[in-house]
Amino acid sequence: MEKLGTVYGRPRPFVRCGKNVPGDQPAESVQGVTAPDLPRRSARVVNTAVAGSAEAITLPDILTRSGTVVYSVQPFKACEGVKCIDKDRLALLSHELQHAVQIALFEKNKGGKGQLFLEAYLLSYATNLLLGLKGADAYTCIPFEIEAFAFGNAVGKVLQSERNLKAFNEACCLLFLNLPFEAKIKRVRSEFLAFYSINLKLDTANCKAKEKKRGRGLR
Repeated sequence: MEKLGTVYGRPRPFVRCGKNVPGDQPAESVQGVTAPDLPRRSARVVNTAVAGSAEAITLPDILTRSGTVVYSVQPFKACEGVKCIDKDRLALLSHELQHAVQIALFEKNKGGKGQLFLEAYLLSYATNLLLGLKGADAYTCIPFEIEAFAFGNAVGKVLQSERNLKAFNEACCLLFLNLPFEAKIKRVRSEFLAFYSINLKLDTANCKAKEKKRGRGLR
């Protein structure tokens, strides 16, 4: 279990691991980090998602009563100190943290404790179902998921390069030491943004094509 960095000035989101998440139980402390427990109804949400093969899920304060919380089936052992040791886990973590950013932006711009984000998320999912999308397509074509998948996949893609991975690790070290790191990560950031932009455009276009295809089939 690990406690993550600040997202848009909000309290640090927690990451909690395990297949069965207890509801209304005493908080668990691992390596000095206390993780909040979910209300019973929210614990059911997490366990239902995991049962449906989800690797992780991010929930807002309105459900957790403890701020934004990321739950993961497996520990996010993406990094060892300031060194990335698992690019795939880092990509998944990046996906979930993008949801944390989305929630924070909704709270900042529209107020509330994540309920407006949940309403928009579920409305998008319901709309996709009405458009005829099925199963995984209805989920992956939610705009919030398109953005999060594009972000996480871009992180994984850019770190496939050993040169970029080395620069990323060196920048993390400099950041940890409170030293300037922007120059070290400049090229990596530029490539990441390019990958992210391409992924976002392709995934958005792919979802629109699926919507049109399903729409014709419903006529």
